[in-house]
Amino acid sequence: MKRNNISQGIFVLTKAKLLMKNIFFGDFFTGFGDGITIPLSLVTLLASSSYTNVQVFNASLFVCLAGAILLGISSWLTQVHESSESLKKRQEDHLQQILEEYGFTEQMKQDAIDLQKQDDRAWNQFVTQLNLQEKSTYPPPYAGLITAFSFFMGGMIPLIPFYILLSPKNAFLFSIISSLLLLFIYGFYKSFITGKLKTIDKMQPLLIGILVSLATYGVGKYILFP
Repeated sequence: MKRNNISQGIFVLTKAKLLMKNIFFGDFFTGFGDGITIPLSLVTLLASSSYTNVQVFNASLFVCLAGAILLGISSWLTQVHESSESLKKRQEDHLQQILEEYGFTEQMKQDAIDLQKQDDRAWNQFVTQLNLQEKSTYPPPYAGLITAFSFFMGGMIPLIPFYILLSPKNAFLFSIISSLLLLFIYGFYKSFITGKLKTIDKMQPLLIGILVSLATYGVGKYILFP
C-alpha cells in the first residue's frame, strides 16, 4: 500500500515535466549548445587575423561537419554499449533529482527507491511509468543522427554571417551577437526545463561562450597572428 501511494504520487507530480523534458530537451538540444560554442571559438580565432570571409566560413564549416559526425557517432556508441547496471544507476540518479525538486528528504528518497527495487519487475514497471528508461526516446542510430544534426544546426549560427555579408568586420560582429544571444536563450530554456533556476545555471552557456570567444580571439590576435 505504501509503495503504491508513493508511486502514484511521484507519477502524478512528474509525468508532465518528464514529457516536456523528453520532447523539448532531448537529443536535439543536447548537441545544440556545443554546436554553437565550438565553431564560434574557431570563428573568433580566424577573424582575429587577416583571413577572408570565405576562408573563415570554409574552415569553420569543416570543423562543424567533423564535430557533428564525431558527436553523432559518440552518442550512438554510448547508447549501444551502456550496460544495464549503468542504466539503472542513471535511472536512480534521475529519480533522486526529481524527488529532490519536490522536497523529499534524503531518507524519503532512499525509502522510495528501495521500495521500488524490491524486485526487478516492480522497478521496470515503475521506471516505464515515469519514462525513465532511457535518456533518449529514439533507437541509438536515430539518437546519433539527431545529436549530429543539432550540433550542425548550432554550428551554422556563427558561420552564416560570413556567408551573407561582404564586410569581415560586420560578419564577425553579427556572428558574435547572434551566437551569444542564442546561448543566452538556450541557457534560460535549459534551466527552466531541468529545474535548475539559479542565475548561474541560466547564464552558464552564455558565460562559457563569452570566455571561449575572448580566449580564442586573444590567442589569435596576440600569439598566432600578431
